[in-house]
Amino acid sequence: MTKITMTLQGQTRLESLIDSKIRGFETDILKAGNKMTEAMVKKAKSIVPVDTGALQASIEQIPGTIRREGLQPVIEFGFKSGSDLIDYDIYVEWGTSKMKAQPFMRPTAKSLHPLLLKRLGEVSKLNE
Repeated sequence: MTKITMTLQGQTRLESLIDSKIRGFETDILKAGNKMTEAMVKKAKSIVPVDTGALQASIEQIPGTIRREGLQPVIEFGFKSGSDLIDYDIYVEWGTSKMKAQPFMRPTAKSLHPLLLKRLGEVSKLNE
């Protein structure tokens, strides 16, 4: 983890400039993350085993959020499957003693991981 600590006194204009740059960067990361999770949902829906279609329909994006823990920004985004009514997604993904695994979430995340890293790199270059 990289940590930079500064104490600025009487520099409200500089503090405001730094804060606006940081918030812009956070927003750009969030947008890139949301775009990637849209692609992950599409990919997962294309490879999930379909019987009734309920599991496929349960795959959805988790809208990205930015929250703060102290001064540390926490940016979260992702995708999920299952719901209160669809609780067998984990058995399809991992299998059981009587059914072989038919993974769809892990392969999706694994296949798109390099693209996510590339997009986040592009965001960081835009904010230099």
